[in-house]
Amino acid sequence: MRTLRLLSLATPAALAASAVMLMPRSARADGRVLTLAEAERAALSQPQMLVARAAVKIAEGQADQMRAPLLPQVTATAQYTRETGNAAPTPTQRGLGAADGTSLTKSFDFWQFEVGATQLIYDFGKTSLRYDAAAKTAAAQKIAGRTTRLIVAVAVRRAYFTARAMKELVGVAKETLDDQNRHLVQVNGFVQVGT
Repeated sequence: MRTLRLLSLATPAALAASAVMLMPRSARADGRVLTLAEAERAALSQPQMLVARAAVKIAEGQADQMRAPLLPQVTATAQYTRETGNAAPTPTQRGLGAADGTSLTKSFDFWQFEVGATQLIYDFGKTSLRYDAAAKTAAAQKIAGRTTRLIVAVAVRRAYFTARAMKELVGVAKETLDDQNRHLVQVNGFVQVGT
């Protein structure tokens, strides 16, 4: 829904202007006319289109996260320690002549491995309904993304054809001006002749 609100702020003229700005400078500097396909291609990299695509990917990722608890879960851990086998002598052992120092020569490797597996069997539909809701949200976001794309395309086409019509009107106005200038020359000729 946020995508559609952002899009409503953009006017067709603004979309067309930004599409022209996205074109390479060399394409605009040589006087070449922007084609409809180029304008539509440029409009697809507009921020509202990028937002729509990102929203679809986020919704799909959230749906995948909601599906994860339904799958078997396997966990494995490994631990390694190196320990000495020497025990510290007690005070009574010291009095009996036991050695006061400890030696690190009696050491050994200690490995510990753990593997566990869990599977959700039944939780009264709670997890599966969450996944269904997330999947439907992702589908709705895809439709919103397509809607945004269509709205942008329509706005660009409207702006493009409005600009083409204005260009044609400029040509008609030039022809009218040329016709009026010819008429003025003819009238000046009649005035000089005296008719």
